Amino acid sequence: MHYSHYHEAICLVTVDRDQISAHYGGSPMDTFPKPSEKRRAQHRRRTGLMCINLLWTPRAPQWSGHTGLYFDISLPVVEWMADTSHAERQTLFVKLKSRQKSAPSLTAQQWCGLPSAVRSILMWTKNIHGKQWGKSVRARIHIRQTLGREATNKEAKPTEGLFKHISVEDIDAAFVAGHERLRIWSMQCVAYEEDFQRGFVPLTKCEL
Repeated sequence: MHYSHYHEAICLVTVDRDQISAHYGGSPMDTFPKPSEKRRAQHRRRTGLMCINLLWTPRAPQWSGHTGLYFDISLPVVEWMADTSHAERQTLFVKLKSRQKSAPSLTAQQWCGLPSAVRSILMWTKNIHGKQWGKSVRARIHIRQTLGREATNKEAKPTEGLFKHISVEDIDAAFVAGHERLRIWSMQCVAYEEDFQRGFVPLTKCEL
């Protein structure tokens, strides 16, 4: 663990997504907001932001020095590290610098053990069904249903079709059966962005 030496009143300052978006730029809805070039220059090229929604990823780290887990549906390829020499989507700065390593995917039993608000219609299954980023999952389920086999890499990344006939129930059943799994990244705090955290203090009108 890496702990900050700053005053606790600074370390414990919290802001919401709307405040971050208004100050640093980028969409308040995105996990990886993308500030404009003007905002990046204004804040000294601070391009890497990661805003984790605990409804999606209930085991994410919430305090500096803490470890945690991040869920997604993409295949793990390389480690993520909070380093500006890496690709923009791999650069993480929100209160702490975090290294992410691929961990074993969520098992069917672990999927069934997730809180209903995370697993059910409210979050993962609903959004995999409705969002563009869930198309690869829907395509794989379609191939299993129609051809009785696993999809090839090409079939899992179709250029045509939305596969919206795959229902929320179909998606949940695929996870329950272990045919689909949430990818897990273990998050380890390796440094603390103290100056970045200090920048949040005026947003909350704290007097230190």
